[in-house]
Amino acid sequence: MSFFIEAIRGPRLFRIFRSGTTEGRNYEPKILESSADKVIGTIRFCWSFSYWTSPLLLGILYRRGHFTTEGIVNLGKFFFCVGMMYYMACFVRGFGRYMNPDYMAFLSVLVNAQKDFSAVNRRLLSGYDFAYHACPVLYKRSDFQVGGQRVQASMDTGPPKTLLSLPMHILSYICANTFGRRMAYPGATALVNTLVETPLIQGRAKLVEEMNGDRAKVGTADGNEIDTMFVDRRGRHGEAYGQFLVVCSEGNAGFYEIGAMETPLKLGYSVLGWNHPGFAGSTGIPFPDQEQHAIDAVMQYAIQKLGFTPDNIILYAWSIGGYPATWAAMNYPDVKHVILDATFDDIMPLAHAKMPQFAKSLVELTVKQYMNLNIAEQLK
Repeated sequence: MSFFIEAIRGPRLFRIFRSGTTEGRNYEPKILESSADKVIGTIRFCWSFSYWTSPLLLGILYRRGHFTTEGIVNLGKFFFCVGMMYYMACFVRGFGRYMNPDYMAFLSVLVNAQKDFSAVNRRLLSGYDFAYHACPVLYKRSDFQVGGQRVQASMDTGPPKTLLSLPMHILSYICANTFGRRMAYPGATALVNTLVETPLIQGRAKLVEEMNGDRAKVGTADGNEIDTMFVDRRGRHGEAYGQFLVVCSEGNAGFYEIGAMETPLKLGYSVLGWNHPGFAGSTGIPFPDQEQHAIDAVMQYAIQKLGFTPDNIILYAWSIGGYPATWAAMNYPDVKHVILDATFDDIMPLAHAKMPQFAKSLVELTVKQYMNLNIAEQLK
């Protein structure tokens, strides 16, 4: 009975990686599981999309009279029905998984790893590609102590200076936490994650099966969990640059599975890729402070766990990935190189270009408060 409950609660399984002479293969769910998964995925996507477009949806609901007593009751009935459908689909999916020997074999390995994340259990778990929220953390960054006055969050989230500015600050908060951050980091949206799910699975399979990549979850000091992939080229014959580690920071819709890792891998470097908070297997929201904690945890993982010294680490960033990369360079000044590709000096001009002119003051306040990605300032 306990395993049936675990099957209901368990993560999605995507692939069983190649092991020895056994070829890797995609996991094939039974009809009950696959059908229920579609229902669950659709409901989750609609919820995420409605959250993204909430200002527009609230306006539509208001104009159509859904904020009356009768309208609220009808909305309550609707959400109750959707909720019942969701939980019923979870139950059906769990039953389908329970009847699938491949999933139950994976679930047994996962449960053992969650109880004791030993080297043996971790090796067994690394034979599967699955929804990464269920994976135990391998390395935890316990604090956030880096010296120097330049080390500080780039957000200015102080209280409004006057009561007259309070409405603007409230509107700024709403904009930043609904469509604002999703425009800046579309890779953290359910839409993009759904569209790229198959390429991400294929990318991870290539990194693990062909390049012996080691996927690991790294915990940040602020409680997020960062999905990483490490390809070790140290000591390999013919790999002249294997002793150097390239830490890759992706763009606003980039993922390590299909992103910048490919270039340094072709050149023979050891490579560590990671996904921004909220991207693929990483948790959190890609606000500047969480980006700082993420890259700091990744750097500490590279130094403390993987055994690279800062002078053998190269920071390589694409587009908006220049923000965490330059923050890392500012706080780890002994790194060997910093390579920025197609990045920007400051996000403010880009934000102005995407928004109407009448919203200029709101845009400036929102960027300064919540999305101040001033890369040039971190290079001083």
